[in-house]
Amino acid sequence: MLNPVVADMNHNNPVDFAKFAAAGGVGVIHKATQGSFVDPAYAKRREAALAAGLQWGGYDFNTGDPVKDQVTRFVQTAQPDFTTSLWLDFEDNRASQMNLAQAKEFLDRVDQILGRPCGIYSGNRAKELMEYANDVYISFFAAHPLWLCQYKIVRGDIDIEALSKIVTVPKPWTEKGWFLLQYTGDGIGPPPHTMPGLENGADLNVFGGTPDELRAAWSLAPVATPVTA
Repeated sequence: MLNPVVADMNHNNPVDFAKFAAAGGVGVIHKATQGSFVDPAYAKRREAALAAGLQWGGYDFNTGDPVKDQVTRFVQTAQPDFTTSLWLDFEDNRASQMNLAQAKEFLDRVDQILGRPCGIYSGNRAKELMEYANDVYISFFAAHPLWLCQYKIVRGDIDIEALSKIVTVPKPWTEKGWFLLQYTGDGIGPPPHTMPGLENGADLNVFGGTPDELRAAWSLAPVATPVTA
């Protein structure tokens, strides 16, 4: 059974991390940066979330600004340790759009700093652009966990389990599937649209495994294959 175990948010979203954790929440992915903007709640909320026993992650909302500058500001703000997951929010940004080449560069730069993959959050934008990507791009993006957003065009009577089975996974991730699925936001999509400690209409996400499996995979580091004699 899929349950909402991850919430994503920015400084505008009220939250009580202790209540969210007590209700079964496992992790939080918080906005860190967007271009030259630094989310003022990131650092303080990170302390509170970790104190509540939650996993912590940070995301950068894409812009068309120079990628090197975006990555530098993002990593300096996110301050990742070995348990922090980092994500590129690669969705439509009509004010300042990042293209696919810039997204590849962003992920690659963060990968080199972390020594492990940076994940990517996307929905229609990844589907539209990856359809025409070459093999180099396909192989590169496939190595980065996908946080799939698909909740705005669904029937009113569908539940999370059913939605998870009918979502269209973009070509690079067709075999691996999504790591996280955002099933609701702004009160749209299957219920529930909130959890204790969160506002009504919160952004909520599911993971296709147990809470312990999510905690183990949270850093996005590849799991080593046991060596057999």
